[in-house]
Amino acid sequence: GSDLAVRLRRMHPKTPVVYYTAEGLLHERHATLAKCGEAYLVKPAEPDEIEWTVANLLIAKEIAEQGARQNVE
Repeated sequence: GSDLAVRLRRMHPKTPVVYYTAEGLLHERHATLAKCGEAYLVKPAEPDEIEWTVANLLIAKEIAEQGARQNVE
């Protein structure tokens, strides 16, 4: 999963990566996010948690894009 995420990140650097996995070990989480990713959800996640995570990543992406546009102007 993380190798695929790294390849996708190269193709689409601004797209947030969310891992959804059964692996809940803290060291796995840290290692995976250090390699590539913005969020790490452990199964079974509540639908509200998934929605909240995705919404916050999209808000963060929009804020970053607005900042980049302002720096260009």
